[in-house]
Amino acid sequence: MQGTLERKKPIFTSILTVTCFALFLLLQLDTTSLGTAESYSRLGAPYATQIYQGQFWGVITNSLLHINYYHLIINIIGLWTLGAFIERRVGLINFILLGLYASMVTSIAQLTLSDDAGIGLTGVNYFFVAYIFIKSAKDNRFELRAKYMYLIVAITGIITAYYLNSIKSYNIGIAAMVSGMFFGIITAITTFNTKKSTPVIFALVLLICSSITLLYAPWSAEWNYFKGYSAHEKGNYAEAKLYYKEAITIDPTNTASFDNLKLISIDEISDAALKAHKNKEYLRARKFYQRVLKLDPNNQWAKQNMAKLP
Repeated sequence: MQGTLERKKPIFTSILTVTCFALFLLLQLDTTSLGTAESYSRLGAPYATQIYQGQFWGVITNSLLHINYYHLIINIIGLWTLGAFIERRVGLINFILLGLYASMVTSIAQLTLSDDAGIGLTGVNYFFVAYIFIKSAKDNRFELRAKYMYLIVAITGIITAYYLNSIKSYNIGIAAMVSGMFFGIITAITTFNTKKSTPVIFALVLLICSSITLLYAPWSAEWNYFKGYSAHEKGNYAEAKLYYKEAITIDPTNTASFDNLKLISIDEISDAALKAHKNKEYLRARKFYQRVLKLDPNNQWAKQNMAKLP
């Protein structure tokens, strides 16, 4: 039976590999914005605000993009060592479902905990190594040679990532790694049950619970920014300011919230200036125009209107 399993071709693993290499090549050809959030977004890895705005597919497709050659090669090696191993044992359809689930839950965890859905297959590979390790306890088909070595490498990777993030200011997706191992363990344990419906129901419950954070995540600076931006577009300035200020409280480096708060202030002062001007309260109008120009020295509207004052 083991020989039969090994002869099965890892079709989905092959498709994923080709897709990852193709997307990486396209990314390198994008010379106008290489390495920017826009370039990744165009190829299927939307940034946090875009995901909150409704581009939810990003929690799946972001796993297919990689930052550099090292990132790509390491993850492809992991995919063929772990992913192909699982695909030969669970079959094509089950492996596709497992891979999609792993990508979603690890990306959502990364987004929820860090305001960044992350990029690459790292979280998925961590899911696979934990899944194999637990499954091998009761299913000889999943007995992977040197499995403890893979586990040690995975744990070392998390520790190294933590060090690089803390000391060297890297941005490695630790949340995706840790959640990958957690969900991989939970998924493997639930499949020990003889009822086939059990792991499916459990996976759906976990996925639905985690997906709620895509719609409601008040602890997230990016979510608050998105809510503020939505209110801002509708002209609900008071509501927008509350969300922008909350985003800044959570993340003082959130420059977009600072900039949009400034825009709201300019809009509010401009409205007051125009009202005073129409009511012939020229002194008040001048003061308002001056406040607008203090916030935006190049504001031509304020300059032109102030020049019309008597």
